[in-house]
Order: sequence, then C-alpha cells, then structure tokens
Amino acid sequence: MKTTASIPVVAALGLLALAPPALAAPAKLSAGAVSATGATTVKVTNPNRYTLKGTVALASGKTKLASRKVSVKGKRSKKVPLTLSKAGLAALKSKGSLPTTVTAKLARRGGKARSYRTALVLKAPGAAGGAPGSGAPGAGQGGSGGGAAGNRWKATTSMGGTFDLIVENGQVSLAAPTFQPVSCFKSGGYSSAQTSLSSEMFDKLGPWALGNQDATQTQMVPRVNTLVTSGERTVTYRLNTTRTGDQISGSMVQSFSDSRLEFAYPNTPKIAFISCAGTLNFTAVPAS
Repeated sequence: MKTTASIPVVAALGLLALAPPALAAPAKLSAGAVSATGATTVKVTNPNRYTLKGTVALASGKTKLASRKVSVKGKRSKKVPLTLSKAGLAALKSKGSLPTTVTAKLARRGGKARSYRTALVLKAPGAAGGAPGSGAPGAGQGGSGGGAAGNRWKATTSMGGTFDLIVENGQVSLAAPTFQPVSCFKSGGYSSAQTSLSSEMFDKLGPWALGNQDATQTQMVPRVNTLVTSGERTVTYRLNTTRTGDQISGSMVQSFSDSRLEFAYPNTPKIAFISCAGTLNFTAVPAS
C-alpha cells in the first residue's frame, strides 16, 4: 500500500513525497518566513546515505515564485536560499498570503529524478502569524483574513488544529486557507489498487451560508496527493455548519478525481481511476 508521510515543518505542514524505489527514503522539505525583500529559505533533508541533486522551486498555482539548484549530501540537511520574483512578492504583499507548493526534483547519481512536494501558505512580511502555517496536518492557518475582530471565531478541529472563521450577516467564511487530510484510492488499470494519504488545502474561503448543509462550491486548483497527476483539476468543496448559541459545529469536505491510461505490452491499455475525498470536523467559538 502506497502512503505519504506527514512531517512537521516550520509550522508543521504535511509532507507529500512520491515514493522512491525500495531502500530509498523520501527527502523532507520545510520552508521559512518571507522577508520584506522576498527572501526565504527551503530546508531539504536527505535521509539517505547518498547525495541528492536537483532543483527546488516555489509556485502558487500557475505562477512560478522562485527556483534554485541544490545538492544535499547523504544524512545531511541544507537550507536553500530563495528570492521571490518581483511579481510573486507583489502578489504576496497585495493578498497578504499565497497558497504555495514547494517542489523538489532530486536524483542520486545515475538515478531517476523523483518529485517531492509539500503545500503551505506563504504570509506577507509583517502579516499576522509570521511564518507560514501552524499545527499538524489538518491544522489551519490563522491570521490574515478580513472581517472585524468581533466577528472572528476560533475553530478547533477533531485533529487538534485551529483556524479562524469570520461570521457575519448569516454567513461564515474562512479567514485563510487551511489544511485537511485527504485519502485517494486508485482502482482499475493493470497495477494493483493503491491508497495515498495527503494534507490538502481547503482553499475555497466562501462565504458560505451559516447552517447550510447542502451547498457546494468548486474551483480549478492543483492538488499534491501522489496518486493524481500534476496540474489543476476541479475540486468540489462543502462547508457544513450548525450554530447553537455561541458555538458552531461543522465539517469541511473536499473531493476530486483523476484518471490515467496504464500499459502492459502487448495488451490493450486500461484506464485507472483515482477518487479522492476528505472530511475534517470542527467546533468554533467566538474569539476572545
């Protein structure tokens, strides 16, 4: 069974890595805060005995933010300095935060490059919260959302993470993207059935009708689960909520799918189907 590991980074973000060949351990990625000039770092940890070489990059959707070549010796870690592009830094400062994917394509000498990815939220210099992220997989990113302080609620998830909600005019919105666990299952094709766990961003902020149990919203965004192909795909989101006095109970749900052809010469290609879904329950109370 194919799984991904969840590794705490600067603020404990889920690590998502493509499984290397047998005897090879997945590299680990983490990211630092962004300075006023756009400088940041990505820490690459190589748990193997051999050197890994390749490229580390930051991207937000289709926008490339930074990239740099890297070489990390076996059993070592290396902080890779990166500087956001002018356009990327401007977008970060104007929006306050950017959902970002850290990607490392690394290979040992004479070996095939493997891709390692982790999702996070970069925060603008001086934004509340400082470094990107907080909590464990399923934990949210508080801080830089809009709304008056009196309308801000603090949500605690069933996994122990926290994130902020804005509640006003019978509607509820996420203050910033947050993370939730998602499970993908592959069936069909020629290879055996596979399951992969990942920490995906719930990045549809709303607003959502408070107490609405049926509404859904969709958008095209990339996901990082290793069973789905790279690039944007349609993600369906649902935020279910129920308010009782000064408490809101709810759940965040997201789902997406993929398919691909698998070949086994000389047989006819078969289609493999991937279905992904995740639910994260939470309880929220007014922020103090």
